[in-house]
Amino acid sequence: MLGIEGRGRAAVAQYLAGHPTKAQHVTLAMILGAVEDKTSHETWRYPSPAFATYLTAISEWGYTLSDVEKIAAMIEPTE
Repeated sequence: MLGIEGRGRAAVAQYLAGHPTKAQHVTLAMILGAVEDKTSHETWRYPSPAFATYLTAISEWGYTLSDVEKIAAMIEPTE
């Protein structure tokens, strides 16, 4: 997402040392990564308001939701 080479705290720390103005971007990327990590492939079967809020937000930021993600976001299908 950010082009950080390597993994773990050391890689993030090194990236931030070279890009100190990107701290908010790194924080957001880590939060989004954590949400995605906890997302089940069953999410569309059992939509929740919390996950619908997440999907709606990333959709408003420019991400195009798939048909299955629209179900999980509790968006009514359009013809």
